Amino acid sequence: MVAEKIYLATHDVQRAHLLAHLGLPFDTLQFRLGARADPEVSDEVVAGETPLEHAHRVASARAMGGVRRLAMRHLPPGVVLGCATVVDLEGEVLIRPAHVAAAVHMLHRLSGRSHRVISVVVIADRERSAEAVSASEVRLARLGDAEIGRCLSLGLAAEEPGAYSLLGPAGAWIEHVNGSCSGIMGLPLRETENLLQGFGAAR
Repeated sequence: MVAEKIYLATHDVQRAHLLAHLGLPFDTLQFRLGARADPEVSDEVVAGETPLEHAHRVASARAMGGVRRLAMRHLPPGVVLGCATVVDLEGEVLIRPAHVAAAVHMLHRLSGRSHRVISVVVIADRERSAEAVSASEVRLARLGDAEIGRCLSLGLAAEEPGAYSLLGPAGAWIEHVNGSCSGIMGLPLRETENLLQGFGAAR
């Protein structure tokens, strides 16, 4: 039996689709985007932080921002789930590219190399919080200009850290994955379910 209401603090449709796979009812807490975007939406990198530190900071901000919004909007209390995913390329943080040229540059750098994809999940309510980390290794084949053009052809580059998605055209050039596919896609399901169980919010 579900003991607490679950909220997903995100504007990412794919994360909502992933969470739905756990078979638990949840509501999505929307953040403002655009010129008046809420600060919790930002995944801007702070100078000197590691990929893990970045993912932890962003996921925590989203979860705690969601908890505050429950009170501000007079919503039923519950647990709020926040998540952040980054690409770790030899210690450098790669987030969603700001434009197509940045996406092309990222894919050239990832071409023929292995990198880590780190997802941090934070769950919080008014009294406590907990987190879990998923780190997976991905290796892309060598990509030429034609392959990179195909990777970007569906317009998904702006939505994905590292400018590629397992479910997009780049999936054809992923040579090796070691870790959590759902974590690479933005929400590691095993770690998420364990956190929810710890809060009494899962079957």
